[in-house]
Amino acid sequence: MDNSHIINLTEPLHESITGLDHLGKKVRILTLNCFLRPPPIKNNKCDYKDERAKFIIENILSNYDIICFQEVFGALSSRKSRIIKAAVKLGFVYYEQAPAPGFWSTQFIDGGLVILSRFPILRTDFQAFKNGVVPDLFSMKGILYCKLEIHGEPVHLFTAHLQASYPTTNQRTFLHYRQVRRHQMKIMEEFIAKNSKAKELTLVLGDMNVDGKERQKQPLFHNIECQDDYEVLISHLCGGNLGNILDVVRSKYGYSPATYGVKLPNGEPEETVLSHRNENTRDTSIDHIFAMNLNESKFAIENSDTRVEPFYVKGMPFNRVSDHYGVQTSFYLKST
Repeated sequence: MDNSHIINLTEPLHESITGLDHLGKKVRILTLNCFLRPPPIKNNKCDYKDERAKFIIENILSNYDIICFQEVFGALSSRKSRIIKAAVKLGFVYYEQAPAPGFWSTQFIDGGLVILSRFPILRTDFQAFKNGVVPDLFSMKGILYCKLEIHGEPVHLFTAHLQASYPTTNQRTFLHYRQVRRHQMKIMEEFIAKNSKAKELTLVLGDMNVDGKERQKQPLFHNIECQDDYEVLISHLCGGNLGNILDVVRSKYGYSPATYGVKLPNGEPEETVLSHRNENTRDTSIDHIFAMNLNESKFAIENSDTRVEPFYVKGMPFNRVSDHYGVQTSFYLKST
């Protein structure tokens, strides 16, 4: 039986950081799809976007040194600017965000990507995905890059949000989602190769919409040959050099825990306020942290801090801060 729903759910968050971790100490990093879509979009009665944004500001930001957010959209709302402003006050004086689409673009809203850092950002870049399928077509999804300087060493940080696969019984639609996503993976591969450098730590985080649990499940369609999306993603991220990439969470647990559509042991959905009823028991592992050049770099991963983080909420009409779990880890500068 898959027990991914109970991984470290009772483990408390790190104590708040009062200042930068110094040389030899850990750098805490988080990726979280915040599910802060523009108004008036909602799945159910209410998405409680303002309340959840407030919770993120008051209870999540201070626990990390670097944060990669997805689905923090700037259109028709001040939530993104409020989160960034609060983060700056908490010591995240360096940040970057995906740009808004141009006037003549067929996409209407930005990609929702935000990187917050307590460490200097030396260079940034962004590559949009222009082949999305509705409703993803309307957002300028893509991959955002920041070159960071951490304890005097470069770290190449990428966060991305790829095409989603929405529930369907239509084989052609299923394959179309997958084909679009694989085209986006190829774009990511070229973008990462352009911006990263051998022997320097490269981190790729985000909502990849690629299920690390796919091989454990019955295929949706039995009459087609379709290679595992996860294997294709891994190959693209590392440019085919499979010995040079680490799935940080899978390497700790030996499998990929669910981060979206999490089910309780009885098969019922864990979260129903934010999630669509067609999505809330999908039991997928689509939020990831990957590290490349780790062995050759001057950094190491701290496995004890690696986990999925549900971000449960008490005393509110919603029980989690997002429809996704966050994924977190720490890394540190190795002694020479």
